Amino acid sequence: MKRRELLLKSGVILSALGLGQVPLLHYQQALAQPTRRKLALLIGINTYSQSVVGESFRDSAPALRGCVTDTDLQRELLIHRFGFQPTDILTLTNQQATRQGIVEAFDQHLRSQAQPGDVVVLHFSGYGSQLRLGQGTDAANTPLKTLVPIDGTLPSAASPWIHDLSEDTLKQLLKTLKAKSVTTVIDAGFIGPDVPLTGGFKVRSRPVYPTGDGFTDLPLLTNILGEKPAVPPLFPGLLLSAARPEQLTIECDWDEINAGLFTYALTRQLWSLAPPVKLIKLMGYTRSSMQQIAAQHPQLSGQRYDETLQPYEGMLPTAKPIDAVVTERNNRTASLWLGGLLPEALPYSDKSWYEPLDSEGMARPGRSRSGLVAQVDLSNLSDTQLQNWSVGTAVIEAIRVLPKEVDLVVAIDQSLARIERVDATSALAALPFISSTTTPSQPADCLFGKPPAEPTQTASLDIAPEETGTKQGYGLFLPTRDLLPGTLASRGEAIKAAITRLTPKLQILLAMKRLRATINTQSSRLAVRLNLTMTSPQEKLLSQRQTLRPELPKSRQAAQLEEQPLPLTVSTGSRLRYQVANFNAVPLYFIFVSLDARDRMLAFVPPPLVPDDESPIPLQNRYIVAPGTTFTLPEADIDWGVEDPIGSVETLLICSTTPFIQATAVLSTLTPKSSSQRVDLGERALALAEAILADLDSGNPDRNTGTASDSYTLNASSWATLAMNYDEVT
Repeated sequence: MKRRELLLKSGVILSALGLGQVPLLHYQQALAQPTRRKLALLIGINTYSQSVVGESFRDSAPALRGCVTDTDLQRELLIHRFGFQPTDILTLTNQQATRQGIVEAFDQHLRSQAQPGDVVVLHFSGYGSQLRLGQGTDAANTPLKTLVPIDGTLPSAASPWIHDLSEDTLKQLLKTLKAKSVTTVIDAGFIGPDVPLTGGFKVRSRPVYPTGDGFTDLPLLTNILGEKPAVPPLFPGLLLSAARPEQLTIECDWDEINAGLFTYALTRQLWSLAPPVKLIKLMGYTRSSMQQIAAQHPQLSGQRYDETLQPYEGMLPTAKPIDAVVTERNNRTASLWLGGLLPEALPYSDKSWYEPLDSEGMARPGRSRSGLVAQVDLSNLSDTQLQNWSVGTAVIEAIRVLPKEVDLVVAIDQSLARIERVDATSALAALPFISSTTTPSQPADCLFGKPPAEPTQTASLDIAPEETGTKQGYGLFLPTRDLLPGTLASRGEAIKAAITRLTPKLQILLAMKRLRATINTQSSRLAVRLNLTMTSPQEKLLSQRQTLRPELPKSRQAAQLEEQPLPLTVSTGSRLRYQVANFNAVPLYFIFVSLDARDRMLAFVPPPLVPDDESPIPLQNRYIVAPGTTFTLPEADIDWGVEDPIGSVETLLICSTTPFIQATAVLSTLTPKSSSQRVDLGERALALAEAILADLDSGNPDRNTGTASDSYTLNASSWATLAMNYDEVT
């Protein structure tokens, strides 16, 4: 295929996300100067052959599943959130993404068109690799990083040449661009796991590390580079990498949506964050949303990287964050791209109701959802309201419908003996809230199994030595095989006894899964803010979360957050307090829960209050914030200490305009073991989560939605859930 034919046939497909993150500043500049052009080249490869990944992997399904989705995620983001023209976005997928095809596309679409002052985005999703040049070369013992094209066949005795695209060559290509506002996003990895992953996770690294005599040369590459300039030490412009070099880069399955963990997290943040946000902050938010799934830390670097990058206010066409955008309209139906919707809520998105961000006309659930595209029914709207549902309309979730029956999916480690797998399946089947699977490709919430004899590269991260491979008991792991703290037992434990021991932990995992599905920071109409403040060893504001749809007054302490790096870290020994601020004209009721570094689920429980000459105040009225006031927890002169072990802490604040009657009934059966006003929920965690959902459902002011009795209906006008995370460090 000739270069021009390739570009014409490929150019109709749009896509780009990687840019969104780093080029935030570049996008701002582009929008400020309409004459500047914004160009994107997006590459995604799923269908690698055995000749590329190695014959020994013939039966291990080497094909990836989420790289093409990554290009879709980026395309929709750039068009609908950043104002890119579809004709300025070129996408190469699968068979189009040969080494020559990538170089030609770079030459014709980027190098030949980009002028000084333009914005350029280059994104690659696929396999990365490490390789060594053969003996007799100066770099024989130096591993080189490469990106693997669809035709990146492995060297052989008959053809000892390397067909990958090296990072060094990519740097040289980027150096030829006239434009300086260049962002490269690489969602590919360079190391593989010691043991296979499960739960629908795949690693974006070629399974074998080849050795070859040298790289094949393309005449076009020579024409572009001329005499091949020296390799820049850093990527020209900015580089967003999916992980640290020593970490796995993975793709995940979210309810039949396969995508790179990094690309999906980054794109969703760009849909759901409102300016001003510094680029480094955006990366921090992205990492925080990724760390619940895997120890994968995205990196920001490049020649133009600077800690003092300015905020990108005014960069986004839509200042407010949104959940979705109308991509197609057909009479009384519309198609929505759900790019900003929370992944935990995505499985239930086909039951939700949506409305335009700044106008009226709530759409009913449609008949289907395919991946990130949902259909909505507009037949209930007036002709005037229908005018608010044109293509490109920003959409927000109005009513979320969650099923009452949600299971925790537990994968059973395939490395266990057959009798162990049978016993584990039987023991888990006895728990009514568990679904188990022995199929590695099926999405799972956690893994039941044993650690490998030696700690793996992933399971050994941030875990005490006694909790890694030194014991061979049963425990719970993330699908990436990161050990869940406090779940590993010593040897000699029977399967049934292990499941019994782990049942409270499994209940906590399900409770958090259900409560995370209520997070609605961008869609809630309630005006509420959550502050995390350190009281010792120094007093300062550490973190702040607030609902984004209402216009909240600017925090006087917000300037302190500008210098606070993300993800947030808090040293052990520090003392903390939270403040809940209510900016509404009505009282707000709340429940406050957290998952600590030991994976214990804790809840705030205030002491009984009996005013003089009055009856005791009901517990549900102890969780109330009056209009225009702030509630500090814990109360009185108490604060909460940051204790060992080190690890992640996740906090959820759930608010409602009506009391949490059922939830406080559960909490009333528990009392703190000290004056800390915090209680370990233990086996009551799942009961509390179900009670919270029931309270939010009963507090919905508009239940005339035809929702089935087997579902909870949550209305954005009466509920808000905020999430806050930090890492405990020494």
